[in-house]
Amino acid sequence: AITASGNGTVFKVFNSNLSVLSNFKFPGIGKSVAFNGNDYFIFLSSNGIGQCQLTNVFHQEFSARDGINAFAVDKSGQFYIAAGNSLKSYKNWDDLTNELPRTNQKFETTINCIAIDANAAYIAAGTNNGFVWLNKLKGSNNTAWYRALHLSVVKDLKFGLVNKGKIQLASAGADQTIKLIDVKAALLQNNSEDIITLTGHSKWIWQL
Repeated sequence: AITASGNGTVFKVFNSNLSVLSNFKFPGIGKSVAFNGNDYFIFLSSNGIGQCQLTNVFHQEFSARDGINAFAVDKSGQFYIAAGNSLKSYKNWDDLTNELPRTNQKFETTINCIAIDANAAYIAAGTNNGFVWLNKLKGSNNTAWYRALHLSVVKDLKFGLVNKGKIQLASAGADQTIKLIDVKAALLQNNSEDIITLTGHSKWIWQL
């Protein structure tokens, strides 16, 4: 867990209880954090992106850079970074710190959030103008799906398995709705497939 004041805490989970394993500090305002395998965690702040060892939080590497809105790490350790209107992928932490991207996908507006599914087969991005972009990472004949689903900013995205293995993407918006998308149907350009809309929130939905 990381805070807006530049403080972080690593917790250990045991029998549904939390105990503090260690505390650490980082530059800037905390934005998000995620695990990278069993040995490291990655944190994003207003000042850049950092990597820490789980067992030694004082062993910290930090790459100072402005404008990163979101990041994701897949199970192979590949990084995806959303900065401005660019979505870049990096093979590993070293390539990220040395700014050696493998790919660079450009959008017409700012990317606000990104998500990778558990098998690293699909990637999704949400933009400030309410669009959701979806693409296949594995295999050939990749066909991206890109549609306006929300009236304003897409705040968060999450992949999930439903109905005996069907892959679904959920998107949350500042328009107070959640959209549920059948991933495979969308990528087959099956536009007749219903997109489920969940309503009932009275404020922005920040996270899923």
